[in-house]
Amino acid sequence: MTLRRIEGESTLGTPMSMADIRRRKGMLFEQFCEQHPWWEWTESRLSRRMIDPQGQAWVPMWDPDPGVGICYDPELTPAGEEFISELLRRLDEDLAAGRARLYDLDELDDWDE
Repeated sequence: MTLRRIEGESTLGTPMSMADIRRRKGMLFEQFCEQHPWWEWTESRLSRRMIDPQGQAWVPMWDPDPGVGICYDPELTPAGEEFISELLRRLDEDLAAGRARLYDLDELDDWDE
């Protein structure tokens, strides 16, 4: 049940073992959609789904690497989500380079200005 782009270029969703899906506290895609009908499924969000060996799609609810839950906030737009992802990427780079950097949390409120 993997979705494809109209052009057929790429598959949306990542094949994973059931052990990885359980580790990420995956919820079946259909179950998530029933519980959260307001959630906007963009192509980038669909690509984060996990596909089990039987072809079923799952939504990750937990990121085991930093040990945090994944927020599915109805007010978080795709552009806002990309902004937050960029902040986290920069923070990872700073930490890997041994630099400490504090981000102003108010910056999250101003991301679209």
